[in-house]
Amino acid sequence: MPPPMLWNADRHRHFVHVVEQFGGEQRATHDKNFKLMNRKELTIDQVKTHLQSYRITKQKEAIQAEERRQKMIRQMNEWETKQHLRRYERLLKTAECIQNQQKRVQQEEMKGKRIKFGESSNKREEVSCKSLYQSSRIGLNESGNDEDQKDGNNGEILSLELTLGLKY
Repeated sequence: MPPPMLWNADRHRHFVHVVEQFGGEQRATHDKNFKLMNRKELTIDQVKTHLQSYRITKQKEAIQAEERRQKMIRQMNEWETKQHLRRYERLLKTAECIQNQQKRVQQEEMKGKRIKFGESSNKREEVSCKSLYQSSRIGLNESGNDEDQKDGNNGEILSLELTLGLKY
């Protein structure tokens, strides 16, 4: 058996070209490669050994490429997750700001609507608790006549306006 041969760049390029003609390293065989290479200085054992080495190298490259691809996918997923988290946190802060602003507006509105005991909020006659209770039980129509008002389910209709003293 001859000693192992060093494959120079030119010989290796020719070898790869022949392998690609057969459809890649998995479909190429050492017999076909040896015949198609047609080099007098090569033996079939040298082509066979180089083909095995080439297949192993290609498999390692494919594994490394897949690992790089998987790593890049993980990094992209982490980045997207972080972006979604940042957006979510910004939305929460915005929602909190809006809620706080709405609370402040409601508080300001309530400050303006606060009335002192014994004072009427609508500058009309003051309505007593007893008259509010009675008006919630008996509705007053527009003419001021007392009438019991019933709905279709025979339940009393509570007049919110009368209860609040808006139509007194």
